[in-house]
Amino acid sequence: MCLITMSYMYVCLCNAVTDRQITAAIGRGAQDVTDVVRELGVGTNCGTCLEYAQELIESHKQGTTVSQVDGSSAHYYPAP
Repeated sequence: MCLITMSYMYVCLCNAVTDRQITAAIGRGAQDVTDVVRELGVGTNCGTCLEYAQELIESHKQGTTVSQVDGSSAHYYPAP
């Protein structure tokens, strides 16, 4: 038996928003951080996550993964 688990990380701890939720919002048409903020509430409390949310959007536009984006200063918290 093969068990496949899909991991995700919290991007916005204040609002419990994961990278998968942001990626899904991008897939539904979110074009920029303002769209993601409006849809998911990312960054509406402390704002620490906005830089990483922007990196997710940019990496999606460029067809790369976030792990390929250089210079990230965001803090990543694996979700349980």
